[in-house]
Amino acid sequence: KVYFLSHRVPISAMLDFSSDMVLVLDSQNQIVRINESMLAALNQNRESVIGIDINDSQNPLFVALMNSLPSPGSPDSLERVVEIRCILHEKERHLRVKPVPIVFEDGDLGTTLIMEDITEQVADQEQLRVSEARYRGIVEDQTEFIVRCMPDGTGR
Repeated sequence: KVYFLSHRVPISAMLDFSSDMVLVLDSQNQIVRINESMLAALNQNRESVIGIDINDSQNPLFVALMNSLPSPGSPDSLERVVEIRCILHEKERHLRVKPVPIVFEDGDLGTTLIMEDITEQVADQEQLRVSEARYRGIVEDQTEFIVRCMPDGTGR
């Protein structure tokens, strides 16, 4: 037999290629598919997550998702990016969530949630804000006159 590499990949396999966390929900908000990045963030195995209704879950990530996302079918539900915050593994995490409306092969409606971990970006922005406030405080409270000179002693 001769084997050839396929130029096509099943959509279920593509979910695991993404470094973002991906969660696929049906019209009743039950988890249909989940990728490895999301499983790692939840620290759970696939069998314990598939089929659960995220409305009934006590998982902090699912609670934050349900509190932040618009209800399915509302005008705001179409591709509105939201940022959520939750506690995972005893650490505060910030996630950017993009809901994408989908249609399954059997015609049922669903939603794919693509989540990007932006915790480091939020921490960096907060450090920058604090640093700028500190700098502003020093400059505004400065009572001495500051002059900038060229190496030859002339002013600018």
